[in-house]
Order: sequence, then C-alpha cells, then structure tokens
Amino acid sequence: MYRIAKSASGAFGAALLAGAVLVASPSTQAAQLQPASQAAAPSTQSNMDAPRRVQPDRVEARINELKKRLMITPQQESKWDAFAQTMRDNATRERELIESRNQRLASLNAVDDMKSYYEITKTHSENVGKLVPAFQDLYASMSPEQQRNADQVFASFAERRAAGGAARHASRTGSRVQ
Repeated sequence: MYRIAKSASGAFGAALLAGAVLVASPSTQAAQLQPASQAAAPSTQSNMDAPRRVQPDRVEARINELKKRLMITPQQESKWDAFAQTMRDNATRERELIESRNQRLASLNAVDDMKSYYEITKTHSENVGKLVPAFQDLYASMSPEQQRNADQVFASFAERRAAGGAARHASRTGSRVQ
C-alpha cells in the first residue's frame, strides 16, 4: 500500500502502513516511490527529480515494525498474516503499475499521462478497500488494551502526515513551520 501524492501533497488514511509514498514529480510527471521518512522531509526540486527505486523490502520492514507496535499475540497470528499478505499484494499491484507508467512515460501524451496516474490512484483506493476488512478482523481479535494501542499507533501516522505536509508546504513557499 502506498500513500498517493501529486506534487508531494495529499494523503490517504491507512496508506502509511506499507511505509512508502508514491510521488509524481511535477517536472517529470513520473510516478516514483519514496520512503515515508523521506516524504516527510522538505525536498529540493533536484531531489524530487531524482529517480527512486521500488524496494519491496521496505514493505516487509514496515510490516515487521507494525506487527511489533501492535503487539500481535500468537493467537492473532492467522489474522495478522492475512492482513500482512494483503499489504504485500497491494504493494505488488501498485509497484507493477508504477513501473509500467515509468517505462512508458516518455511516450505518453498529456491525456494518457493523466489516465495512467488515474489508474494508479484508483488501484490505491481499491487496495485501501481490501486492507480495511483484513484489519477489521485483526482489530476485533485484539484486547481492549491492544485496541487502544492500535488507535494510538494509527493516530501517530496521522500526526506524521500532518507534520510532513506542513514541512513540505513550508519548503515550497519559503514560510516557517511553527
């Protein structure tokens, strides 16, 4: 799963789960993957234009981090495994679309460029829809303490997105983040 962004802005709620961000660079219009930790940092135009590699190991690292933070018990393993596999499958589907777009980008006209970006964002939305029931099953199996913890973990994602968005806006406008 990826957070989809156009010109490094915008976000979807559950999308940080995989720990990667899809960024469409305004100068190249190339869909690129970038680690979430880099997306929150202000970037220069040259950084945005640099090609980024698609790295499935980042998805696995994010899955492992999330499992630890959610304190998954042995009894919850089967529900966790289903959720984690959904994350992997979603990441694979989006990675394939992004790589296909990147390979064809030089030959796309403006309309085809917009259509290919639409396909990526549509797939992202569908993938979030697939992730929700898998997480719902896992969440329902959690103790009240684990659920409170999960709520805090997901709230921290929202806080990081908000902080990252403010930092990116400040870097583009020359203003200061307070």
